[in-house]
Amino acid sequence: MIFAISPGTAGCGEERFVATLPFWLSPGSILQLPDESTQFTGATGRLTVEKLHHLYTASLGPYPSTDAAEQGLAQLRAAVLWCAIEFGTGVRYPVETGAVSLFDEPITIPTVQPMAHIGKVTGWECTDGHYEAGEALIRPDHKRLVRFESGRATVTAGIAIERFVAKAEEALSFEHLSQVADDDKLKLAIEVAMSHRFEASDNAQFITLITSLEALLPDLPVSPAASVAIAEAVQIIRDRRDNLPRADPEWSELERLLGRVDKLRMDSIGAGMRSFVNAVLGRHPGLGDRQAISKQVRDAYNTRSRLLHDGHVPQEQLRARLVFLRDFVPRLLRCLFREAASA
Repeated sequence: MIFAISPGTAGCGEERFVATLPFWLSPGSILQLPDESTQFTGATGRLTVEKLHHLYTASLGPYPSTDAAEQGLAQLRAAVLWCAIEFGTGVRYPVETGAVSLFDEPITIPTVQPMAHIGKVTGWECTDGHYEAGEALIRPDHKRLVRFESGRATVTAGIAIERFVAKAEEALSFEHLSQVADDDKLKLAIEVAMSHRFEASDNAQFITLITSLEALLPDLPVSPAASVAIAEAVQIIRDRRDNLPRADPEWSELERLLGRVDKLRMDSIGAGMRSFVNAVLGRHPGLGDRQAISKQVRDAYNTRSRLLHDGHVPQEQLRARLVFLRDFVPRLLRCLFREAASA
């Protein structure tokens, strides 16, 4: 399929708006809709998931205003991420919000195909605009809109649609889901972690998973004693720099060194990662033994450094670290998601 069109709204009734998020699952995963249906609505009646030719769309609403629908779209992104964690599948979706194209005046539907099909299945005589199926957007459901879908690579095999919608609605029921929607670092970490299933090689999957942990880290200052020593070093370098004219190449070299030394005020990524994970383990002991996991995290980060430095590590070492990260990272993110959404 190169190109497809379909009705994109109800096209009648009072003014209302629906948040729509297209998403793609990683190879090896599909949503299993019942009885060849292409659309499934959850028990709450708010959430609908639809299968198009090469993507899925999740819709939430209706809402009385575009501002309310924008908040719904943010929550929808968070809900899809929750499903990715729960089902252990990769997911991609647009991070930017697109726009519906509305005509200045309604346009009569042509009598030739493929547009004639739209009029036949909807009963519309005119259309008010159109939108792209692959864009996240707020659609005015009372308008008569045509949906265009471009061809994409297909995906293959198995999540029951009832389970997917139930998990999405579970996420939407969290009292403070908006806190996840507003937490850019947590969202990025989940997006990066679950995208590892799109990667073909063990090397790429490993780097992706360890990077997702790095994305969670706040800036952690070094100890007071180390901070004092760094401040003294900064002052020495600054004094030597200031004794030179700006045109001197050594002035520029010392300026660059000054920037590098100043960054030492923050703890190293490896140490920061262990501190962060230890803190989470303290709040969620069910994740496992703190000492054992801390060692695994340290070993994984050291392997990452060696892999990026040399381009390779022993395969058995890489596989062991990857097995750990595939298990631990989703469980950690699940805890952080629940923690943020329930606080």
